[in-house]
Amino acid sequence: MTSSEHAPKGKQRLSILLQLLPFLKPHKKILFGALSALVLTAVASLAIGQGVRLIIDRGFGSGSIAELNTSVLFLAAITLVIAIGTFVRFYLVSWLGERV
Repeated sequence: MTSSEHAPKGKQRLSILLQLLPFLKPHKKILFGALSALVLTAVASLAIGQGVRLIIDRGFGSGSIAELNTSVLFLAAITLVIAIGTFVRFYLVSWLGERV
């Protein structure tokens, strides 16, 4: 029996993924871009709650149409960032997967 047969399943899976590192090294920029898009969309997803809070507190709470429009625009901008970031991440990960 080899040492990998005695390793727990989680370690076996990790060792298989670590064997891919030499194939990823030539594509560091693409990998960094995909990770950056992932972080950007995660941060933007967390900001959705803030956007909803602004709509409720400033938009509806103040009774001002201008405040409501600004709050809705902010939430729409967050949604657009999430959509673009998700597209970029999906494209780069797909591109990377085809080359690796």
